[in-house]
Amino acid sequence: MEEYKQTIEEVRKVMEADPDTGLSSQEVDERRKKQGLNKFDEAPKESMIKKFFRSLSDFTTIVLLIAAVISFYTAFATEHGDLFEGLLIIAIVVINSVLAIVQEGNAEKALESLQDMNKQTATVIRDGKVTTVESEQLVVGDILVLESG
Repeated sequence: MEEYKQTIEEVRKVMEADPDTGLSSQEVDERRKKQGLNKFDEAPKESMIKKFFRSLSDFTTIVLLIAAVISFYTAFATEHGDLFEGLLIIAIVVINSVLAIVQEGNAEKALESLQDMNKQTATVIRDGKVTTVESEQLVVGDILVLESG
């Protein structure tokens, strides 16, 4: 049977939740251990090395690296060139990559701060009392209190 067609009594029996007292704290803890927090899994964070190599895959960075290789080739092949130009180009690429990584890190920190500021809450019945919890702490079977207005 499709869940959305079930009656309130059928759902209450399946969820083993009393609409008057809600879940007990012990039951909430057990369900949280089994099911985890009520949130999406976060993508694993990239290592600094991966971020560095990803920053090197930018089109302009590739063009600069090719220019550095050409500069080094002409410096060694013709014996008239100077290694300074090639080293300067490599230094620019490295500085650009470091700045990109720092900027990305700052943006990630700002996003985390915004997410912390925007925590959602829900009103539930637990242990026979109406209480407010963070949405991450909700478990299957919680009795939500919907407010009108």
